[in-house]
Amino acid sequence: MNFGGGMYGEIDRTLNVTVGPAKVAKIDDPTKKMQVFIDNKLVRTVPVSLGRNQTLDVNGKKISLVTPSGIYVTQEKYAVRQMSSATYGLPTSYDLGYDSKIPLAVRLSNGGIFIHSAPWSVADQGIRNVSHGCININPAAAQWFYNTFSYGDIVQVTGTSTKLAPTDGFGDWNIPWATWLQGSAL
Repeated sequence: MNFGGGMYGEIDRTLNVTVGPAKVAKIDDPTKKMQVFIDNKLVRTVPVSLGRNQTLDVNGKKISLVTPSGIYVTQEKYAVRQMSSATYGLPTSYDLGYDSKIPLAVRLSNGGIFIHSAPWSVADQGIRNVSHGCININPAAAQWFYNTFSYGDIVQVTGTSTKLAPTDGFGDWNIPWATWLQGSAL
């Protein structure tokens, strides 16, 4: 195979891998529910609260709190993660600013979208969106999700007013196949 620039593939290689069960969490904004499927079988339904439908103007910069719709891939897991609104331009001194230790945080995007335990929003979960963009779930569900989901597992968010950028994390899943083929070496 000619890779271009005078480079050629020279050796055929065989690799045996074991693929675990397919794990997909489908989060629907209109219903405020997350359905978790393992090998296409619904195993759990969890109420959620997503990012509030609000855009802030901070020193001339627009900051959207909406959780983008799209296909995310689990990237990192933290038993406790320090999170600060200052990382995306919202000073902690502002009304909605924060700097907190967040338990059971599972990263979904480079931009800072996580699924995490949010005991402070349990009364809102399943009813209204109150987060800064993360996906809030109750502590018991967060512990289960943290223990069950692994790196590379899929989380799909639908029904929000914005779309996940393909460059935010492992957003390749959000690029149509026809577009991928346009960049193929074949």
